[in-house]
This record gives sequence, C-alpha cells and structure tokens, in this order.
Amino acid sequence: MRLSVLSTKQKEEEIMGSRIRQHKPRLSRSEVATKALRNAMTSESSMNYAAIYEGFEAMGIPAAVILPRQTVFSYNAWHALGRQVRKGEHGVKVVTWIEAKGKKAAACDDQASDGAKPHKFPRTVTVFHLSQTDVIAATAAA
Repeated sequence: MRLSVLSTKQKEEEIMGSRIRQHKPRLSRSEVATKALRNAMTSESSMNYAAIYEGFEAMGIPAAVILPRQTVFSYNAWHALGRQVRKGEHGVKVVTWIEAKGKKAAACDDQASDGAKPHKFPRTVTVFHLSQTDVIAATAAA
C-alpha cells in the first residue's frame, strides 16, 4: 500500500486536471485607453444620444456644445486623448454593447468554430463632456 503525500493544492490540481482556468494577460493602462477610444470612434450607434443630451443638459451644459463622439467620451477614451476627468465630476451613464467570443470559439481560434459564435452583452459606461476634463500635465509639457 502506497501512501501519497500531496498538499491540498496538488490534490486539487490532480482532481481538476485540465479544468484549471487559464487567465488572459491583462492589458496595460495605455492599451485599455486606446481600445476605449477606438471603440468610441468606430461605433455607429446613436441609441444613447437622447440620454447623453438629457443628462448633460440637466447638468447645465448647453445642447449646442454636446457632440457625441467629439466632445463626449468615457474616462478611458479621454485618457487616450491626453485629458483627465476632474476629481468629483459626475458623468452620464449609458449602455454600450460589448462583443465577446463564446468559450468554444475562444478555445479553437485556429480551427473552424463549431456553432460557437461571438455574442454581445450590455455594459453600463459613464461618459463625460469635454468641459469636465483638463489637459494632462505630461502631455501639455511635451
């Protein structure tokens, strides 16, 4: 009779086998900001325009200066543009759709996917107006 001396973690790994979750590498802050700006600029949806106009007009910003995709962006998109949202500023919450791959599609990117199609899910994002931001000092000095 053989006694096995394994730690709890080793036992869990032995039981779980290949089911151990592999984490994706995290994006750097600049990569996140660049991706947020690209998503904001390439989206053609205008479904949030009413909420954007109503929200910023309620804050006292005139409708003439509210231009979605020109003067209204998310926190990360403003950061990619070299601007910082001022501390304490409140934005307007809007709903955006994020595209994600299914588990099967992500696992077999090189092979033909067997029915697992990319899908979209809603995500709430806060957007800010240009008047709520300042130029980042490092960008201004450069």
